[in-house]
Amino acid sequence: MIIKIFAGAGEGKTTIATWLEIELRRLGIEVQNSDVVQDGPALEERLAVLGNALAPLKIEIKTIPYGAESRPKYAQDHKPS
Repeated sequence: MIIKIFAGAGEGKTTIATWLEIELRRLGIEVQNSDVVQDGPALEERLAVLGNALAPLKIEIKTIPYGAESRPKYAQDHKPS
């Protein structure tokens, strides 16, 4: 399974990826995270910024079948004859 996180610069992609990696490993799931933070604030501090009650991070979760994300809508709807 590949989990892709899309967002703009500085919106928390690496923070969410790191948190997700920790939680999945805690459950015994093998994870390869290619987006590891080498320096900067600790994860707890970064999560506190994202969880700010005055301006909380909003996340939309969608599941997309493999390959579907790269096909335009018209191509997904087309049934070959």
